[in-house]
Amino acid sequence: MSADTALGKGIGDPRNLIAFLVAGFAGVLNVIGLRSAEIGVVLRNDLVPVTVISIFLVLAIVTATVSVFVSSNLLTSVLLIAAILFTSIAAYGAVMAETNSQKDAVAEIGDDLQVTSRYDVLTISIAASKLSAQDWLGVSVFGVPRRHGWNIAALCGLKASVNQANNTGLGCRGDPCYYFLYAENKSCIQISSNVIAPDASGGVQRTLKVLVSPRSFKFAHILAGVCMPSIKPAGQCAPTGSSTRLDIAIPSPP
Repeated sequence: MSADTALGKGIGDPRNLIAFLVAGFAGVLNVIGLRSAEIGVVLRNDLVPVTVISIFLVLAIVTATVSVFVSSNLLTSVLLIAAILFTSIAAYGAVMAETNSQKDAVAEIGDDLQVTSRYDVLTISIAASKLSAQDWLGVSVFGVPRRHGWNIAALCGLKASVNQANNTGLGCRGDPCYYFLYAENKSCIQISSNVIAPDASGGVQRTLKVLVSPRSFKFAHILAGVCMPSIKPAGQCAPTGSSTRLDIAIPSPP
């Protein structure tokens, strides 16, 4: 069997060409670390870039397939070069899509409230990833005081609160700190504040315990967001990215 014949049955086979191109594209995805769990997120949030990437990948496969049935060596070479170029563009698009997805660091919050005789223990589980070296995670707990002037039912009955709830779909009773600030320009009382540095891989896994007085507060608002720490004043962290909120009602003391 001649070398040309072997080549024709190898690289010239449409199935082999398509396999080489797809394998090269998949290799790029493995190199940039795009996990299967992240593919769904990219598809939901970056539909246009994903569509463009798919078009270029399909063009590469079609061009490579057509090149097998062309008799001219020059045209075959041009088509193969075009197929490689289309695959490279698709791979570059995948790299950019993954890079853009890494910019959105979102914290996940879990909570557990343990009721005791004097203080309630609020256990906060924080998990975040994709944080850059300059970004830290700020975690703050705010409370709605259990005193006159902080009536949640009256707040949610205000016309401004009702209109805002209808416009945003955000329930007033489930997020009173937001509505106190929006409708009455009153900020909830800060109970605790923490600034957490990410590990070497840009992740945060931390459990915090906060003592909350049930006689003083009736609602807790947990806010976790990406921020940039400042040297002066120490302990301050300016928000730079997205944030996650969680609200929990505090039972009345016995």
